[in-house]
Amino acid sequence: MSSITAVASGSKISVNLRRYPYWLAGAVFIALFSINVCLQPRFIEWGSIQSNLTTYLPLIILTTGQTYVVLGGSVDLSIGAIVSLVNVVGVRSIEYLGGSPTAILEGIGLSLAVGLGAGFLNGIAVGLLRLQPIVATFATSIVFSGLALYVMPQAGGRQDYLHKLGARNYPLGWPRELCRFKRRGHAADEEYCSGGGRVQDSG
Repeated sequence: MSSITAVASGSKISVNLRRYPYWLAGAVFIALFSINVCLQPRFIEWGSIQSNLTTYLPLIILTTGQTYVVLGGSVDLSIGAIVSLVNVVGVRSIEYLGGSPTAILEGIGLSLAVGLGAGFLNGIAVGLLRLQPIVATFATSIVFSGLALYVMPQAGGRQDYLHKLGARNYPLGWPRELCRFKRRGHAADEEYCSGGGRVQDSG
């Protein structure tokens, strides 16, 4: 009798998981969150939350976009290369246009256009040419990565326009990938991080 009850209970759990698949994801999230809190008591403090959000916000946005692709039963291997291309196009265009508020808006618009164009190219390869998504996006990722290197062969440069936007006025600050830039012209280089803090540059 006990074995029959166990089998019936297991079958019921399996049916519920298939009917409500987010239950398992929620349980895993709660378990991992609890483990983090136990191992790092400061994990739920505002300073830690702010630091994690500013650090992982680009990754969160990236995975949000990938989620819809996976839910559609496909995969996109070019999404990282697209992000790289969009970033360097935005930085270069803003620098070229002078770094004014209008230039920043134009650079953001151009970056969005580049992202849409890359997605459109992937859509043609997969939807129109009927190529396998994993093959098509792997091929386009090579193209997009090459274009990103062509636009910005070497990392670095001045991005003072970020500071003009007033990162200090934002409660979460800038994502670390955007806020870290060097302001030259002083006795020592200074690195401006999220929240407007200064860190002496040892290099």
